[in-house]
Amino acid sequence: MESNNTLRAAMRYIAGAVRALKYGEGAPELPSELTWNKVYAVAKAHSLASTVWYILEPTVRADLRENEELRSLCDRWEGQRGIDYAKNLVQTAEFSALTQLFSENEIKFLPMKGFIFKRLWARPEHRTMADMDFCVEERDMQRVADILIARGYHPEVEDGVVHDTFDKPPYLHVEVHKSLFVKSNDTFDSWIPREDNPYWYEMLPHDLLTFNVGHIHKHFVGGGCGARSLFDIYLYLEEYGEKIDRDALEAALREKELSDFYKKLLHLVYFWYGDGSFPFEPDPRFIKGGKPTDELLEMEYFIITGGSYGCEENRVKYALSKKSRLAYALELAFPKYYVMKAIFPALRYCPILLPFLYPVRWIMYLFNGKVKRFFGYIFGKKKTEK
Repeated sequence: MESNNTLRAAMRYIAGAVRALKYGEGAPELPSELTWNKVYAVAKAHSLASTVWYILEPTVRADLRENEELRSLCDRWEGQRGIDYAKNLVQTAEFSALTQLFSENEIKFLPMKGFIFKRLWARPEHRTMADMDFCVEERDMQRVADILIARGYHPEVEDGVVHDTFDKPPYLHVEVHKSLFVKSNDTFDSWIPREDNPYWYEMLPHDLLTFNVGHIHKHFVGGGCGARSLFDIYLYLEEYGEKIDRDALEAALREKELSDFYKKLLHLVYFWYGDGSFPFEPDPRFIKGGKPTDELLEMEYFIITGGSYGCEENRVKYALSKKSRLAYALELAFPKYYVMKAIFPALRYCPILLPFLYPVRWIMYLFNGKVKRFFGYIFGKKKTEK
């Protein structure tokens, strides 16, 4: 297995490069223990390759081009940036068109995730994203689906637990949420319409931060949350920190049992992206003597190895830190009703079919290889990190 320290060094270099890009600084010098190939690999795994290239191109590109061994890497890096730039243009135009259509049809909508945070970066194209997310009232889900299908989208997931998804290749993927989280009680009464558009809603700063932390936690539990989301938090706090109702934020985090996770995440965010100082008194559980503790280093490694959207091995690793191997295996074999309902929509109308559909799900997973990988991670030999 690759050196733990190399991966950490690559991610810390990427974080420094992203921060320098935001604040108009020059590209940081490459540490001696790193190679450009390693920086590219880790950045690409976290959907940050294009972002890093924006700061390397003006100052480092010539040096890369002069090195014959690195020319192909330079071509790949430039090519990835070109793809992501085109993707951003298409997504931005489509976002504008969809918000106009929703408004014209008097559909209340709440834009979520990537497009909210894009404006915090130095330039919107610096922050890549996979999809566009909107929350609408459940009664409007079908109307929104009709609008998307009329624009050439293909339904990918219908009657989902939290959201439905629609695809329009090559660059457009839309998630339409009927709630923020599973069993969430948030409604449009919790949010505020914009002054220039009564159908376009926005969250209060503490609600937006709570939602983002909850979204990060969901992906973290699923195997990894990606460094890009951590930088979103850093930028949001730097710009809106004084406007956040701290008491309301703490209450919301406690309600969703996210307080400890947020505090730990905050230490890693400022360790990575800060200038060496913390805007709060560091918790000695995470930062001691100005250095990260083993507990924070464990979170750092978990996030680095998970990439943008997590990996199965990390998901199993996290689950086994909370429950026994047998309990986790049974949970995989017999998911909760709301999960099965999303896989088999017929359960909405005939719940009695549930015990008969478990074997169907097992057969489906056997053919795509997931069962073998999952149970290999659960009951296989434990890997040792270097």
